[in-house]
Amino acid sequence: MTLTAQNTHCKGKNMATDAGQGNSVTAGPSAVEAKAEGKATKKPKPPVRHLPPGPRSPYDFYDAISPPAIPKPAPRVPDPEPKSHRWTPASYSPWRNIQINRHVKEVLDGATLYFEFFGGKRPRVTGLTVSKMAAPQLIFVDGSFAELAQEMADYVQIGAEVRPYLEKEQNEEALQLIVKASSALNSVPEKDFTGAYNLLIHLVLQSNDPKKYLPTVCSNLLKPITTSPTHGFTLAANALSTIFNLLEQNNPLRYNVMMQIIRFIRQHNQFDVLKPRLKNLEGWFAEWDTDEDDQRKLYVDVSDAAAEAGDDE
Repeated sequence: MTLTAQNTHCKGKNMATDAGQGNSVTAGPSAVEAKAEGKATKKPKPPVRHLPPGPRSPYDFYDAISPPAIPKPAPRVPDPEPKSHRWTPASYSPWRNIQINRHVKEVLDGATLYFEFFGGKRPRVTGLTVSKMAAPQLIFVDGSFAELAQEMADYVQIGAEVRPYLEKEQNEEALQLIVKASSALNSVPEKDFTGAYNLLIHLVLQSNDPKKYLPTVCSNLLKPITTSPTHGFTLAANALSTIFNLLEQNNPLRYNVMMQIIRFIRQHNQFDVLKPRLKNLEGWFAEWDTDEDDQRKLYVDVSDAAAEAGDDE
């Protein structure tokens, strides 16, 4: 029994020793795993990065996560005296310069012609431009003589009478009927007066013998313009100056038209309109080859017009 107990005691001691060894072996791997897990829980440090050489942006000096707001510009204070925009010579193109110079030349030429005929007197009608009053020789017509004559005949309501003559190319006979009925133009609407008389003047000057028709046309212009009692003087003066300017400078018919203009001026007591042109009489007489009797007659009419206007010069 003693041996058995001892054996049992030794056996239990060995088992306890084995158990302690078993616990120590088991504890080894657990500690290693725990140590490894402890290392895994730590955050890795980021690598250090260096900026490349060169200029730095403004945001490099601030927090890169939240850059500062861009400052707003201060409100602009208006100038106490604003300066108006002015064109400089460099701002004009050569083409614009050419157009401006051409327009200025046309205006100056028109003003010169206007003052030569009307002098410094202001026109009574503001609807007519200076170019129309100053340069009445510019008439634009489109069509043959027969077409224009038929148009004028229809306008004065004698189209049926004129058409047979135009079909037979008897232009002079057709024109004679038109001029005879042209007194009706003094009662046309004011806006159509200048255009209608320009067409009539064109037809008359296309004739082989304008001298036969001009006295009638000028005589009609000396009569009242019934549709324009206020602007009648200006409209008629425009038509008379158109006839005078469309004739050649050396055409003796200009003398006859000038006599009608003087008579027209006397009727309306507008000697101041005629006075600036009197300085051209001697030159015109030389161009027209006017004899002394006709010159004297014209000077007498001018003298009478000046006396009626109370002009002693």
